[in-house]
Amino acid sequence: MNKNKRVWAFTLCTALIAALGMMFCACQSTGRSREKPFDVNWDAPRIQIGEIELQLEEMAKFGKLSKASVPVYYFPDDDVVGLYYRYNYFNYYQCWDWKGRDAFCKALVSYHHDYDARELNSSSRNSMRSYGFVVGYLVWQQLSFTLRAYANMTMELGYGFKDRAPYFTVNQREAEYVTGQDGTEHGESGNRISEVITLYFTRAQAAKLTELFDQDYLNGFADTKHFNFKIEYEKNDDTGRDDY
Repeated sequence: MNKNKRVWAFTLCTALIAALGMMFCACQSTGRSREKPFDVNWDAPRIQIGEIELQLEEMAKFGKLSKASVPVYYFPDDDVVGLYYRYNYFNYYQCWDWKGRDAFCKALVSYHHDYDARELNSSSRNSMRSYGFVVGYLVWQQLSFTLRAYANMTMELGYGFKDRAPYFTVNQREAEYVTGQDGTEHGESGNRISEVITLYFTRAQAAKLTELFDQDYLNGFADTKHFNFKIEYEKNDDTGRDDY
């Protein structure tokens, strides 16, 4: 009888420990589930809210930078801002949700601090990841009648040097589009992987984008989201190269 009691007690303790372990794991995981990456309804209204300048590398010039004018659009239904640019014969919409926009602004503050303190390292291999990363949404297409691809991707926030001058950078990592995920059928030949592309900003250029990222500014377009139109804006001419 005593032996049976000991076996029963051992079994009960084992069950209680297992139950407590499961409860602990459940508590640890509560609120920590990975959030679903955002996307953009491409058929929803969009509004051009401004235009910025930035620099892109040109393969024909062996990586030297060329200035590009980039229209900026707002998608009120999804609260997403998209930067439209063309690179290597492809058209891109690089889309930012509010978390990404907030991270961009905070990263720029950190960059200003490092710039003023002369703590930027021109020889660092990891400088383009200095201020973290965000999840973005990319839409890319070569021609209007070719397949439009779209997928989430990672954007690294940091800085880089070109011709001894520093730039605040957004390093757009690969995005992978797999056909069929949108209900269409193109076969495997429709699969797409985007290029890695780095956007280079002077401090003035990046500051201009933070103005367009400002949520109060964006909220002003909420009542006009049912109209597609282009607003008038002032260009910021103070976008010359930063000395360092």
